[in-house]
Amino acid sequence: MADKKKKGRRAYLSDYVLDVSGEYIYTGDYYIADTQGKDYKRICRGIFGLSVLVMAVLVGVGCLSTGTTSGAFYVTLPHVAAIILAAFCIYDSAVIYKADGKLRTHDYETSVPRMQGSSVAGSVCAFAAALGQSVYTIFIGSKATRGADILFLAGCFVAGMLYCLMFTTKKQILWQKSTEKAQKSIDK
Repeated sequence: MADKKKKGRRAYLSDYVLDVSGEYIYTGDYYIADTQGKDYKRICRGIFGLSVLVMAVLVGVGCLSTGTTSGAFYVTLPHVAAIILAAFCIYDSAVIYKADGKLRTHDYETSVPRMQGSSVAGSVCAFAAALGQSVYTIFIGSKATRGADILFLAGCFVAGMLYCLMFTTKKQILWQKSTEKAQKSIDK
């Protein structure tokens, strides 16, 4: 049977071949990490730690705010979006860490660009939640203590800054397509 390239979402499955022992072997291209002499694992641990910290800060301050509990959509929506984007960053940083500097093509195409986009969009969402909380506090006010509102505002600002730090840390890893092919000798 001729090798047929698949199309669509599962096109990457064409890069796997079944060997005689029943295991799938990857035969596609790789992307190799270039960290300009810096420790790859340390950079990846830093990115993962920052994404977990962002998630913890956003979830923690989300429990405090009167803006999110009252249902003010201009506070709640960007806050929830920032939390979801933090979850994407956690997952993608774990994929990049596990690859140990050598990503398969489909892992690279899904994780690396999404990580960059998620960190930028997460920063925008966190700052938008802080702005929404400011508007809520100034114009509508709250019956709760102002301390919770100030902590939410500060937490969203800190999360936005951590997202920016994550983005700059992620830029320390440059990816280059490998010229060597994966193992193609399969016993038949």
